[in-house]
Amino acid sequence: MTSPVVLVTGVTSNLGKAIVRRLAFAGYKVAAADRCANLVSEVAVDNKKVGGDVVGFAVDVGDSSQRDELISRVASEMGSLDSLVVVPPDNDVHGDIMETSTKQFDKLFNDRLTIPFKLTKAALPTLQKSNAAKCGVRVNAVCLGMVAGDGSGAFWDSKVPDEALNQLQSMIPLGRLGKPSDAASLVQFLLSPRARYITGENCVLNGGVSFRL
Repeated sequence: MTSPVVLVTGVTSNLGKAIVRRLAFAGYKVAAADRCANLVSEVAVDNKKVGGDVVGFAVDVGDSSQRDELISRVASEMGSLDSLVVVPPDNDVHGDIMETSTKQFDKLFNDRLTIPFKLTKAALPTLQKSNAAKCGVRVNAVCLGMVAGDGSGAFWDSKVPDEALNQLQSMIPLGRLGKPSDAASLVQFLLSPRARYITGENCVLNGGVSFRL
C-alpha cells in the first residue's frame, strides 16, 4: 500500500516541527516546506534519522509563482499530493489595538488568512486527483488555545511567575497547558480515514476551557 503524501508548510516553528514528526511517525510521506533552506533541511534530516520519509522544500508560499511550483514539484517528485496542512508563522504582534500598527495587522492577516486561502486554492486541483479525493476533499481548521509553544505569542510563553502559571493551569479542566504534540495528534486524526465524516469544522484545542456540554 502506497503511503499518503502530505504537504506541511511552516515546518520550522515548534508547531510545524511537531506536526511533521507526528505525521512521519504515522507513516506519511511528508513534504516539509518553509522559507529558510537550512532550517528546512534540518527538519528533514532530523526526521530521516528516526526513519521518517520527509523531503524538504525551501519556498516562500506567499509568492504565487513559488507556491504553484511547490504544488507541482511535490506531486511530481513524491508521486501524489493527498493532504495539505498549513501552519502559519509565529505571531510577532503583541499588545492592544493602539499598540498594533496597520503594517503589523496586514502581515498577521496575510499570514493567517490570505496565504492559507491562496495555498489551499492552488493545491485543490491536485488534491482532487488524489486517491484520497475518492472519499471527498475535506477541509477543517484547528483552533489552538492554551497551548504552550504554539507560536501565538501568548503570555504563558514568556517568563511568568510559577504562581501565575499554576493559577492559569488550575482554570483548565484538564489541568495543564497543551503542547505542540497535542495539536499534532489532532492534525493526524483529521487527516486519517477515522475522520472521514468530519469537514467544515473549527476544531478547538484548549483542554476543555470552552466546553459546551
